Amino acid sequence: MSLGSLSPDKKPPPGVVLEERPPFVPRMVMTGAISTVAREVTAQWRIRDKFQGLLQYGIRPLDRLLFFGPPGNGKTLTCYWLARELQIPLYRVLCQELRGMYLGQTAKAVADACGFLNSLTTPAICLWDEVESIFIDRSQSAQACDREVSAALTIFMQFLDRWKAPTLLILATNLVQQLDAALLSRVEMRLEFLWPTAAQCAQLIEYWCELLCNYGADEWGPGLLARAQQSPPASFRELHQAIACCARDWVAR
Repeated sequence: MSLGSLSPDKKPPPGVVLEERPPFVPRMVMTGAISTVAREVTAQWRIRDKFQGLLQYGIRPLDRLLFFGPPGNGKTLTCYWLARELQIPLYRVLCQELRGMYLGQTAKAVADACGFLNSLTTPAICLWDEVESIFIDRSQSAQACDREVSAALTIFMQFLDRWKAPTLLILATNLVQQLDAALLSRVEMRLEFLWPTAAQCAQLIEYWCELLCNYGADEWGPGLLARAQQSPPASFRELHQAIACCARDWVAR
């Protein structure tokens, strides 16, 4: 049975958990991080049933990942790509909104989110986005990490230690150095998402020029490629924005 053929869970998620339908996901540039995901994570999840015998020993397919690195370099997009590749739903936890709860409510909000996600009975991706906004290092000053956040982190780790749901848990952050050491110790794989190289820029522009051949790519593609080779953009997002700008300008002229 394929992962996608399983029926979805019916219980509605809490307000801080969004079930997202991945938008159009372009062909991914196989950076080091994404290549590792494709080679190890997706491979294990496609044969997930073969791990049944190991579950009694607490051994499951890789299911606790940390995506980190500067913004705009594919952390969220890779989660969308994974969801499409495995044909499973994606739930996104809005960590900033968890942190914004009233006094005494942060820990409860974390518990509610974990309770819902841990009750899932069919495979899903659980993305804790901008996780540094809630699970910060408890060794920092009391001003940076109060009792509320400490209690929420403790609850989250307790859930992790007893996790039963068939989910792929992904923590995403731009500020990995701010995360608590105890939380990091529970992550099975850490993947760094970096800015594009000149070769990766060329690969991405070539792909989009093929995709947008009816929108002037033959005209604006070579110039964009030359600029990217001379001065690579600060992020994949910035390069996508430049491609979109070229296509829009061609249509609008």
